[in-house]
Amino acid sequence: MVLVQPDFAGKVCCLEGEDAREEFQRIFGFPAEYIIASAMRGLRPVHEADHLHSQASAEGSGFYHAFVSGVETEIDMLDQWEANRKVDNQMSPRAYRVDGLALAFAQGNSATGHSMEKNLRVNIGRVTALELQKLNTGSKQLTFDFLQESTKSSSRLRSMWLIIYNRNKDRVSLEVSLPIVDSIKHTIVGWDERLIFGEITQDMRIAEAEINDESAGTGDVAVAISAK
Repeated sequence: MVLVQPDFAGKVCCLEGEDAREEFQRIFGFPAEYIIASAMRGLRPVHEADHLHSQASAEGSGFYHAFVSGVETEIDMLDQWEANRKVDNQMSPRAYRVDGLALAFAQGNSATGHSMEKNLRVNIGRVTALELQKLNTGSKQLTFDFLQESTKSSSRLRSMWLIIYNRNKDRVSLEVSLPIVDSIKHTIVGWDERLIFGEITQDMRIAEAEINDESAGTGDVAVAISAK
């Protein structure tokens, strides 16, 4: 199990590939494929829009609503989680776990989904900024007791992570990351941890998503992603 401590030197813990998926599963309790598969489905409206509604704004709106709806539908069916309009914060989609862990959505820049790009920036509204300030301020002001995993676990229970996406035509880059917030300016000043899922394209599809008899008892979901 990966122990990720806050980096007091200003560096970001950045995981990708299988490491990112395993860390996501450990933190949130469900597969990262729920997010990835929803992004794949969200790309369909981009290509299905007719010529009268194919402007960038229409494409972006179509992807966003399909993506968010897909993620919320998947998460809302999970025990301990709630993700629907009842828990949205003034029209800002949210997902909350009973222990206070939260997920929100944010549009990122070209650094989204790329571990080598350090200049990650996101667009968030005032409502999200205030909620992040409430939950995430001081996330790095922890003890230096890196050897106790309970330190990390307890510090992350009431924190909000961002599902960050950056769509470019028929592809979207994804990551789920934990922002560090300035308590005075109410702005994101850095990143504690980034889980990189890379670039998702329409050429990728869900090959299989099923719960077999063996995994039914554990709640594990087998989701395979493959190329056409």
